[in-house]
Amino acid sequence: MGQRSIWVRIRAIESISHSPAPLMIFAFEIKLLAGLGLMPDLAATRLSARAKELMRHVVGLQWDELRNVTFPPNLQTELRQFLHGFLIFHLGKIPSGRSAAWLES
Repeated sequence: MGQRSIWVRIRAIESISHSPAPLMIFAFEIKLLAGLGLMPDLAATRLSARAKELMRHVVGLQWDELRNVTFPPNLQTELRQFLHGFLIFHLGKIPSGRSAAWLES
């Protein structure tokens, strides 16, 4: 599956769940990291308490439950920036299409 295809699938999930795109992208990234055993050690991060809480919460939700989650712009920015650095650290680079997916949302 190509990387562009991953973002297309996120858009499809978004339309089914009726959740905003930034939340779906964040949920995809954090669920993927958790599934790979790469969940960030939240106690060791400089994330705000609200960002940490949201991250823990989203990992345990089903896709259709995301529509009930509030994802304010300040948390979108904080978590997008955190995950950008975290992904570079673990993958060595940012997957192509990630920046475009965030911008399109």
